[in-house]
Amino acid sequence: MGVEISFDAYLRSVVSAYQQWWRLYTLTDATGQESQGVEREQISPAFFDFGLMVQTVDKEKVERQKEKEEAEKEKIERLPVLEGICKYAADHVLLVGRPGSGKSTALARLLLQEAENALSDRNAKIPVLVELRYLPSEANESSVCDRILAFIHKHDPALDIDEAGIKQLLRQGRLLLLVDGVNELPSDRGRVMVNQFRELYQKTCPMIFTTRELSAGGDLGIAKRLEMQPLTEPQMQQFVMAYLPTQGEKLLQQLSGRLREFGQTPLLLWMLCSLFQQSEQIPPNLGMVFRAFTVGYGGRIKQDVTLSKDSRAWWGRLLQYLAFKMTCGENLTELQVAISRREAEQILVEFLRGKVKYADDCAVRWLEDLLKHHLIQISNDRIEFRHQLIQEYYAAEWLLELLPSLSDARLQHDYLNYLKWTEPLALMLELVESEEQAVRVVRLALEVDLRLGARLAGAVKYGFQEKTVGLLIREIEERKIPQLYANELLGETQSDFVVEILIAALKDADYYVRRTAAEVLGNIGSNKVVELLVAALKDTDVKRIAGEILGNIGSDKAVEPLITALKGVDKYLQRMAAESLGNIGSDKAVEPLITALTNRDGDVRRIAGKALIKIGSDKAVELLIAALKNADEDVRMTAVAVLGNIGSDKAVEPLITALKGADKYLQRMAAESLGNIGSDKVVEALITILKIDVDVDVDVKRIAGEILGNIGSDKVVEVLITILKDANVDVDVKMIATVALINIDLKDADVQKTAVESLGNIGSNKPVEPLIAALQNADVGVRKTAAESLGNIGSNQPVEPLIAALKDADAGVRKTVADALIKIGSNKAVEPLIAALQNADADVRRLAAKVLSKNAQSDRNLSTLTQQLPHLFTLIPTESSQAALSVITAIQARCKYYNYDIAQTPLPPEDNPNPTTGNTYIFNDKVDQVVAGNLTVHGDNIATQNNPKTAPES
Repeated sequence: MGVEISFDAYLRSVVSAYQQWWRLYTLTDATGQESQGVEREQISPAFFDFGLMVQTVDKEKVERQKEKEEAEKEKIERLPVLEGICKYAADHVLLVGRPGSGKSTALARLLLQEAENALSDRNAKIPVLVELRYLPSEANESSVCDRILAFIHKHDPALDIDEAGIKQLLRQGRLLLLVDGVNELPSDRGRVMVNQFRELYQKTCPMIFTTRELSAGGDLGIAKRLEMQPLTEPQMQQFVMAYLPTQGEKLLQQLSGRLREFGQTPLLLWMLCSLFQQSEQIPPNLGMVFRAFTVGYGGRIKQDVTLSKDSRAWWGRLLQYLAFKMTCGENLTELQVAISRREAEQILVEFLRGKVKYADDCAVRWLEDLLKHHLIQISNDRIEFRHQLIQEYYAAEWLLELLPSLSDARLQHDYLNYLKWTEPLALMLELVESEEQAVRVVRLALEVDLRLGARLAGAVKYGFQEKTVGLLIREIEERKIPQLYANELLGETQSDFVVEILIAALKDADYYVRRTAAEVLGNIGSNKVVELLVAALKDTDVKRIAGEILGNIGSDKAVEPLITALKGVDKYLQRMAAESLGNIGSDKAVEPLITALTNRDGDVRRIAGKALIKIGSDKAVELLIAALKNADEDVRMTAVAVLGNIGSDKAVEPLITALKGADKYLQRMAAESLGNIGSDKVVEALITILKIDVDVDVDVKRIAGEILGNIGSDKVVEVLITILKDANVDVDVKMIATVALINIDLKDADVQKTAVESLGNIGSNKPVEPLIAALQNADVGVRKTAAESLGNIGSNQPVEPLIAALKDADAGVRKTVADALIKIGSNKAVEPLIAALQNADADVRRLAAKVLSKNAQSDRNLSTLTQQLPHLFTLIPTESSQAALSVITAIQARCKYYNYDIAQTPLPPEDNPNPTTGNTYIFNDKVDQVVAGNLTVHGDNIATQNNPKTAPES
């Protein structure tokens, strides 16, 4: 690799393929025809700019002795998704989100952005997409480097590069890896491979990973996590109106407060709009949304499309069985999201044998029809469903048919206990028509794991939830579950039947109980929650926290009560109301917030300003421009600052006017705001001031030059150099231009990182004894350095002294000690750390839990830790509850099951645990209407379904 490799052809291919990135994640048939029949591409879920946000998660919280409302603050940052993942890529970042929340779409957008950047900048990193679902399984021997090569050669087959060349690029830091689907890793071997790869190139190659909230692959030890934020109501409403300009209002009226339930993610919201466009009716739950959508998908294939004989009649059952077998995977814990064509054919043959003649031939031909016309596709020579949610839905339909034939023990041992079945089971319960069966599943789930049971208790049909949630509440009471964990369990249900209990918990004496209750209510966010919280604004004990939750929910119904609170006399309530109105983002709040800029309380003014920045609408900009003429200086100053942060070009001319004004303070604020906007319009206006406006004061010109230096774009550099070469330009102006250019150079200079070598870098056991002794040193810095060095050495010898040092008086030392124990990762530490979970000191318990949770990621510790699960469950009713729960969750995510005892007690195999038929929906013409409960078919359509409890009318 002595010759520089040219990636131009590769980059041009990536740009061409991803120029319309939204089409990659729109469900189309194999010929590229959008099966939803939508003509306007601007309304596909990915193309529509939702303004998706991510939020950083820093689990280290500020610990304080006094119990106050401000006692626990997470270091949280909210920012646009692409900005967030770019910001933290160098240190490796994990993007976490619900299925369909836009994670893969974000990577596609970033891939395009960085490929375009690399074409124009030779020093830019080369972006490569790595899809983890194609890593090794028992039938596939692919490595991470293989996947990198495959993606590069897919876009430039002629590029002369091999695995050795890829490794050299990785070491040189030339690549940016976009790694999609940690949760889709097909095997433990794949997870270990990715972890080793990440550690090997951690210092040289930036990487961005994506995973689900409940990741079967763990977090790979990645410290920085970004969470995809749920859509707000205004974002949902904007999409609905863009997708359905004539029907949108009707859909929003029918939803009547249920928008959050159906619009949790862009994908689900799009599916709902697609259905409503055809039928103008809303299914009762998400399970029925999937059923109606998938049935309608097949039904929209035109009758004149050439298909194999009888193919269409079998599509539903074939997809259900294929999804079920892929979810079963190669063992109890792993699922498959991509399989070879041969494997897919064998699965279909297995299903068809005994049902049709020439099963082998039918399987081959019908699989080809499905690939051309339905919700599976071939990618990288492997067959997969078009989205993992679709696979989970079809698996749920098969489970629904299987359910009556499953014994309680079989249901627990083969399905409920394994994490990979949780989502299919939840979707299945939304389709279960029998209350008896729904209650049975939830009862058995609660025996397996309380959190699992809570999740499923809220997944059943609304009419059954009183009983299923009642089962959960009874378990909480009988097992004496602490209120803090009880709040979390109740929140898992997302059910209205827990809201009143949680509202009451807002008055609990314990701050942490109040805080978790508030977070849970915000996540539920239903109409009932909003109504009770609006009423709670009049309750002195909970009004502040109620207002905060309303802001997080983002419901329009909360706007008027919050405006009333903003106009009130309680300054704390005013602050909360201002912040909440900013979170909701309604234009109705703009005028009251601008009025609040004159509030006597400085914090109210500041928060109102931030709220206006968040809203950032045209109406806000217009009213803020008008506020520049306000008689109150504070209002003018705040308006200038807010306009700069909103960044609208409409504000440029008024800000230039302020820059030229006599008020020096306002000048400085206007300058900062113009620099924040930094658009071409700002640059042109500032260049005019600097070079042309002879009547402008030299101080104003100096400020203009300073702003140009801060902006530092290519256009600015070009103009400033022109000024220096122009003999007719004033000397003062040339000086200002020179200073600006110097500032640009300083801003772009490389900052070299320095590192101090410590004793721990020796890497042998020789320093261990003196370092252990140094853990007792009177100096905090010495103790911290000793702990860090022991972690770098990695010997088992200091494990017990380090565990003892978790009690150190200094919080910084305690954190360093915990990090050292994580680095050592010894099995020898497990039992002492488990014992430390019961320490009287809450901080010791928290740090012990942190170490154990991290160590659960290691294969060498997994067996030891899983054996501790039964003991850890016994700690839930004690003061060690939260520490134990965090360890339990980490172990479950890593071992991929909930209950150790059940996992270790396999049942004898059954002769034939699978039914011979699945749920079938056959449509021989366009589907005009698919509605809740039953399938309503019009015209000459034929509907059949092998499930008498939900039989359609025809």
